[in-house]
Amino acid sequence: MEKAQLYQEVLNELSEFFSHYQNLSDIAIMTTISSVIHMKFPQLVFVGFYITREANAVKYLEVGPYQGKVLACAKIDIGNGVCGTSAQRKQTIVVEDVNRFETYIACDCASKSEIVVPVLHNDEVTSVLDIDSDVLGYFTEVDKEWLERIISSFLTN
Repeated sequence: MEKAQLYQEVLNELSEFFSHYQNLSDIAIMTTISSVIHMKFPQLVFVGFYITREANAVKYLEVGPYQGKVLACAKIDIGNGVCGTSAQRKQTIVVEDVNRFETYIACDCASKSEIVVPVLHNDEVTSVLDIDSDVLGYFTEVDKEWLERIISSFLTN
């Protein structure tokens, strides 16, 4: 099955699931999104969210709900790694080879490629969706388009 078809299934499953529940917290929504995406794509070693936090007037990303075969980094500074860079730029970032990303943070050695999609509320990054694959060059424009659609359907205002 092609990626677009799998993503359509993810979107349909999430829409059906969320139609039965009103006023779920962002944490519940993130948990469900992570789970459904992880189940549909066996090439993924990590699917999860990092939530924007602030301490002493400094923003950073803290691990949130995730599914995977690896442990997540607990904290990522804004501007560092793929997640921190995505949060800083407020843009989706696709990395074909994580070892070639200048500020890459190796939370595990299984990840070969990565995509990070920022979640925006009132033009502020509230979290990022981080997905890692153990396949080089796994993520394409198809992933970017569908993941942005999924995020905008359930986690943005």
